[in-house]
Amino acid sequence: MNQKKMTDGIIFILIFFIIESIKHNDNLLKYTRSYNITRYKEFITDFIKIFNFEEMIKFVNKNSSLKIHIIEIYYSLLKAFINFEDEKFYFEYKNNLKEYSGSLGLNDNNFLFSRLLDYCVLKINSSQKTSFDIQMEIFELNNIYIEKEYYKTGTSKYIPFDLYRNVLLNCITVNNLDYMETFIMKYSKFLHPSQIFSIESYSLALFHFQKSDFEKALQCINKIKFDQFVYKLDMKNLQLKIHYELGEFDATLYVIDSYKHFLKNNKLISESRRIFHNNFLSNVQKLSLYNTGSSNVNLEYLYDMVSSSDDIFDKNWILMKISDLMNRKSVKGLR
Repeated sequence: MNQKKMTDGIIFILIFFIIESIKHNDNLLKYTRSYNITRYKEFITDFIKIFNFEEMIKFVNKNSSLKIHIIEIYYSLLKAFINFEDEKFYFEYKNNLKEYSGSLGLNDNNFLFSRLLDYCVLKINSSQKTSFDIQMEIFELNNIYIEKEYYKTGTSKYIPFDLYRNVLLNCITVNNLDYMETFIMKYSKFLHPSQIFSIESYSLALFHFQKSDFEKALQCINKIKFDQFVYKLDMKNLQLKIHYELGEFDATLYVIDSYKHFLKNNKLISESRRIFHNNFLSNVQKLSLYNTGSSNVNLEYLYDMVSSSDDIFDKNWILMKISDLMNRKSVKGLR
């Protein structure tokens, strides 16, 4: 009996070492990618060679009566990110996790499914082509993450707003507004109680905006108290676009002015983000002035400037609005 306890103790120590080592190496790999420091990737590769995780996993499975899949899942996670360009490792990780998630604890499912989503976002941010539809993959993962309640942790039972917001934006990207509406009505009640009203109002405003029902969108967003809303930039951006779409250009210019003051005075906003949103405001301001009769706005020049810039929030929407004005101008010229 004592021998069995001792061997089991060694096995669990080894499992703990493998999982914690992989977590730390995974964090180091994230740091490596964020700051483009290649020497740490070499460190991780050398570490794996020295400790030979595959042999360790074989040893654990051979000497334990329990089927402990968690170490294989964590190892497949590390391989997916080390071999980031080879998608087969991602699907190996995903399939392992989906198969054995039922045997994992709350925090492990939360972390491991989050890393699946991180992988997809990293693919998008690095502009890497994939053999699969990356946005539809995110849509599928979000469904699993929400429906299985993997957003829950030992310290929180509520859906984080970052996750909730990402689901909304992904629904817009994949053009699944039916699911977006269902998601809002079904899951907004699982947000933190103090956030439910404002976030649900914002979500419905965003939904109605996508449906081109701008009056309803405005009614929803006007219910929100700005000082109590979590994502003030999101609210300001949407409010601005709604007024523009309704042709309320005086109101648009008023929102732009207050928005600029907010960006200037808020010390928590990074300089790069400030520039990103200020460029958006500057261009919407020019469009609004054009609509009110200003002759100082050259639409063709403005379109070229926006097209060539990567530092503008909601660039595609602005280009679409410029194109609308150019087409209207062209039709008017033919009369």
